[in-house]
Parts: sequence; structure tokens; C-alpha cells
Amino acid sequence: MSRYAPGNIILVPFPHEGENRKVRPAIVIATQPNGDLCLCPIRSSPRSGITFIPISINDFVDGGLDLFVESFVQTNTVLTVKSGAVIGKKGRVTEEFLRMVRRRVEQ
Repeated sequence: MSRYAPGNIILVPFPHEGENRKVRPAIVIATQPNGDLCLCPIRSSPRSGITFIPISINDFVDGGLDLFVESFVQTNTVLTVKSGAVIGKKGRVTEEFLRMVRRRVEQ
């Protein structure tokens, strides 16, 4: 069983420029029976052509991101990672915010 739950904000390595990896925050939107995590990446700025939801410190129940401005959950990208790939946990969002992200992902 995974120690991470839906609504957790975690840090995971993402592919970046070829074989390099870059550690980025992501929101866990679901867990699978084998412990794998389904997540959406969080960006520091929106990009045209992607679907996103702004996330701010007010959306957190616990913890937060180390940013002084709004960030953006990229809802058009859902990735699956092993829980062992997680580098750390940054916090947890409200149930309302998690529902909003899940609804947008389903669209």
C-alpha cells in the first residue's frame, strides 16, 4: 500500500530535455491497488495549448509549495509513477480542490 494519498502534493522526477530528469511537484489524483500513483504535474507558469487549474496556498489544508505566486496544475496530463520514485511530500490540498482537478481531468 502506498503512503501517499489522493490530494497529496509530491515531488517526482520528470523527463526533461532528453534523458535528463527534473524534479517537479505533482498532485496525486488516484492510487492504484499495486501502490502506483496517478498524478498531474504542477507548473510554475501556464502555457498555451494546455489545460490547467491555478493552485495557491489557499488551496492547501497542510503544507504548501515554495512559491510566492500562483502555480498551475496541468490537467491534460496524467502520469503514473511508482511510489518509490517520490522524492518528498510538500502538502495536501482541500477535498474541494481535489474534486475540481478530477472533474477537469475527466473532461
